[in-house]
Amino acid sequence: MNRFRNKSIVDAGANVGIFSIYAASQCPNAQIFSLEPFPSTFSLLCSNLDRNNLQPRVRPFQLGLSSTSGASAMSAEPTSTYRRIAEAQSDDGDSFESVNVINLQEFLDQQGIQTIDFFKMDIEGSEWPVILSSSPDLWHRVRNFQLEYHEVNVKYGYHPQMLLDHLGRGGHTVVEHVEDEFHTGLILTKLTA
Repeated sequence: MNRFRNKSIVDAGANVGIFSIYAASQCPNAQIFSLEPFPSTFSLLCSNLDRNNLQPRVRPFQLGLSSTSGASAMSAEPTSTYRRIAEAQSDDGDSFESVNVINLQEFLDQQGIQTIDFFKMDIEGSEWPVILSSSPDLWHRVRNFQLEYHEVNVKYGYHPQMLLDHLGRGGHTVVEHVEDEFHTGLILTKLTA
C-alpha cells in the first residue's frame, strides 16, 4: 500500500475496522469507505473508528455489496467470519437478519467515486456475484484490488478462473494468487491496461 499515492480506498467487508484503521495509518491523505452490513459488527466498526478519531476521513456504511440493491438476509452466526449474505433463507434452523445491500456500480456512483486506488474485498462468498455482475469498465476505475474468495458458491458452478478472467477483461493483471486447502484464496491484482 503506497502511503502517498492512495487517495481513495474501499474496504468491503470491513468487519470491526482493522483494515480500515491500518489503511488510515498508512495513507494519511486517503478517504476510506468502509462497508459492513451486520448491525452489531457495524456498531463495533463505528466505535473503533471513533476511538481512533478517524471519522469523517473513514466513512462507515451499514451496507453489504451484492449484485442487486435492496434488502437481503444475512446469516446471524455468532462468529462474524461465518456470516454471509444468503442466496435464500434455509429451513435448517439457521437464523437470519435483514441487511441492506447495494450494487457496486451504484455505490460508487452515489459516493462520487471516480477512481479507487486500493480496493479490499472480503465479503464471505458474495464476491462471486458482485464481481461477475459488474462491468469490465468498472474495474478500469480500480487501480489495485485485494480479494479474498471463498468456496461457498462453487455449487453454483463458479471457479476462481472466472474471477481472474473477468478482472482481466477490466484491465487487471494478477500480482499474486494463493489458495489454501479449504479453497479460500487471495488474489492481488493491479490495473495495467
